[in-house]
Amino acid sequence: ITSTHDDEPPTLLKNPKPVRRFEYLLELYSLPNYRDIDPSFLLSFIFPLFFGLMIGDIGYGILLILFGVLFMKLFKESEGFTNIGWYIIIAGIFSSIFGLFLFGDMFGLPFMLTHAAEGEAAYSWSSLLGIHIPIPSIIHKMESLGMTQLLVISIIAGTLHLGLGLLIGFFVERKHNKKHAITKIGLLMVLIALALLIFVMADWTIGQWIKPLRGTAVEPVLWGTLIPLVKSGISLGGLIVPFITLVFGILGILIIMVVAGGFGLVEVLEITSHLMSYTRLAAICVAKAAMAFAFNMIGLGLILSGNILIGILGVILLIFMQLMVFALGALSSGIQAVRLHYVEFFMKFYKGEGIRFNPFGYKRKYTSTE
Repeated sequence: ITSTHDDEPPTLLKNPKPVRRFEYLLELYSLPNYRDIDPSFLLSFIFPLFFGLMIGDIGYGILLILFGVLFMKLFKESEGFTNIGWYIIIAGIFSSIFGLFLFGDMFGLPFMLTHAAEGEAAYSWSSLLGIHIPIPSIIHKMESLGMTQLLVISIIAGTLHLGLGLLIGFFVERKHNKKHAITKIGLLMVLIALALLIFVMADWTIGQWIKPLRGTAVEPVLWGTLIPLVKSGISLGGLIVPFITLVFGILGILIIMVVAGGFGLVEVLEITSHLMSYTRLAAICVAKAAMAFAFNMIGLGLILSGNILIGILGVILLIFMQLMVFALGALSSGIQAVRLHYVEFFMKFYKGEGIRFNPFGYKRKYTSTE
């Protein structure tokens, strides 16, 4: 047996059982090498969170759970397929939570009509069933305010996700390549500057969220210190650019330029494009809702037409269209949730290219010796 100093130690992942299933999703990208941090735990929570946010409907969430259970039963002999079934189940749980507590809808129909929709040719579960269902929509996906709120949520999610990746990258690189580690800090400062600028532009949206905090113990800190600090800045063509954004942005770019040279500007553009990539969370959520809304208007219009034959046709058509929304929504949400991890998140700290640890012996499961 020969070995060299260039040989990489093999990788053996050890995680709790619920997290262990997500190792398969990680391995589809690449196994971590011995210098990497195993991101399986983060993947096990954030992936279904993003997936569920893009679906954001209790009806489709329940269908995901049922489909995931069926998938695991049909392919119980395949470890890979049972893992995928598990991902679908967890995503369905998150989707149901968002649908119940944030969006207040089921199969694209709100439980209650908003004030803006009252009197219009719109449907809700309360109006269809003739009973009051007190499940409000905190965010209305089909209204301009709701779309803006979803965009802000997407940027917040992107800032936290990318920021976490850069921090992990800093701690990984500081022992191996100090220049790369310092570059991560510079990129983190640029990321914070971009996020603050976007948040100031959308302050009328965020302001509605923090308004209930007035009169509480945090009011002096928020309205006395933090908000004035973030909002104070210079006006450029009618756009307020906060001083803190300028400080973080310029200082971050200078750090990157000093450490990485001219190539650092490419990384600045890259972190900007990566942050914007998270707006796909809002885009898919709204696109799915719009498709479901249009199909519901068509199908329910036929069902409630008063003609029996047209009503039966409407039921068949609505079921088909709902299944199409479910399939397209689940497929696109799953792909984009994976992409945000493989491309945007992992690129900040994860090298991969690990070698699987193969033990000398195995426990037999399907065979025996005599």
